[in-house]
Amino acid sequence: MIQTKRFLYNILKGTVCNTTGCYAVKGARGVGKTTLFLQLKEYFGDKAEYINCANLPEDGSFDFGLLYRNAIDKGVKIMLFDEICKVGIDYYADFKWGAYKYAYETKDLCILISFSMNILYETMNPQSILWELI
Repeated sequence: MIQTKRFLYNILKGTVCNTTGCYAVKGARGVGKTTLFLQLKEYFGDKAEYINCANLPEDGSFDFGLLYRNAIDKGVKIMLFDEICKVGIDYYADFKWGAYKYAYETKDLCILISFSMNILYETMNPQSILWELI
C-alpha cells in the first residue's frame, strides 16, 4: 500500500508541531484530515495524542481538563483533536478553557483540531458556528 503525505504534513511536522498554540485544519469531508492526523501521531509517537471527537460520549461526561493534565503528565506535547465539529455543545467551554490554558498560558501543548466545513454548511447549527470561531 502506498501512503501519500499531504502537502500540509511537512509544514505541521516541521514547524507547527514544534510550537505551542491552537491550530485548525479545515476542509471538506474526505480530503485527508484524519489521515494527516494519524500520520502525525505515528511520526511523533508518545509525544502526540490522537482523539477522535466523534466518539466522545454525548452526555457531557467527558473531561477535557483531565485529558489535558494526564497528557502533560505523560510527556505529550501535541494533541490532535479530529472531528472537533462533532463535539456536543456541553463540551465547548471545557475544551476551549483547556486549549487556552495549556496552549497559550502555560505553553505546554501544541493543539491541532480538524474541522469539516461540510458540517457547518449542511447543518448551520449554533454548535458548528461556535467551533468555527475557535
